[in-house]
Amino acid sequence: MKIINWFKNWKYRQEFIAIPILLGTFYLVNFIFTIMFPNSAFFDFASQIETIINNIVTFIVAIAVANLSIRISFPKIYKYLREDFYDFKFIEQKNTYAVAILIAFIIAAALIF
Repeated sequence: MKIINWFKNWKYRQEFIAIPILLGTFYLVNFIFTIMFPNSAFFDFASQIETIINNIVTFIVAIAVANLSIRISFPKIYKYLREDFYDFKFIEQKNTYAVAILIAFIIAAALIF
């Protein structure tokens, strides 16, 4: 019961629930295409999932390196993002900042890898 209560109160449960839904959808689409095009050379599901997981891990490492570099290079900006940004009251402005920061992280990840 502790785990269920923890999951109900967990901040990122929506993102966590999306993972099995996306994997199931990916498997279903792969299965349908295999039936629709039997002469095609589809890779097996495990091989495709391995490639997807490898890309996800690479992206996470790149984001972590970018986050660490911001923390080391600009400690005041990092402190602002961790402490003040999350409690920001103006949602429209917060969304604009969040998109800008996400784009900066993605560009940093693309430059690293």
